[in-house]
Amino acid sequence: MTIAPTFIICDTFSALVEYRYDHSDEDTFVQENGELVNDNSTLAVEFIYSF
Repeated sequence: MTIAPTFIICDTFSALVEYRYDHSDEDTFVQENGELVNDNSTLAVEFIYSF
């Protein structure tokens, strides 16, 4: 599942915030400590300048 709303700040500048949740039947995602788990969440922020 991914949720990614875009916010228009002005005519030439916008921001996109994305939250993503992934789930697997098997332990396929690696955590920072090296442990394998079956789900993963990520958050990203993107700024877009149009000219």
